[in-house]
Amino acid sequence: MPIRIADPTNAADRATIIRLNQDFAVVSDVTLSDDHAAGLDLLLQDAPNLFTFLVEDDAGRGIGYAMCQVAISSFLPGRTVNLHDIYIEESERSRGLGRRVFEEILDEARRRGCGKITLEVMRTNVRAQKLYRALGFGDGVPDGDGGSTWYWSMKVD
Repeated sequence: MPIRIADPTNAADRATIIRLNQDFAVVSDVTLSDDHAAGLDLLLQDAPNLFTFLVEDDAGRGIGYAMCQVAISSFLPGRTVNLHDIYIEESERSRGLGRRVFEEILDEARRRGCGKITLEVMRTNVRAQKLYRALGFGDGVPDGDGGSTWYWSMKVD
């Protein structure tokens, strides 16, 4: 299945990201505002530090996405990539797509000279945590209360 960086100037790519984001909100039990789609569409067009990978099936239909932002780390010091969202449609999971998307993110982080990748994961999302641990992320507190969201990171070599 193809994985590519979305073109923020392409209305179809933005519409696919918005559709997948809305699906992600449903499974995450997040209520979106009525103007969510319009607002996200505008942000996607005007976010120079944003890059989004689209996962497509063989017919070119978007089945997943990973939205990332380049930021800085004052402690590193250097650039970092924050993996803000990653979502694969339920019917397409357990096929290695999450791992493949992450490999693309890691390659892009290296290309951009980033020294670290960060993400946040809900403490109840055990399935994602298993993948993140296997990929080399750490700093989660699986035995502590940790609040509802954990902040994890991994160094980019």
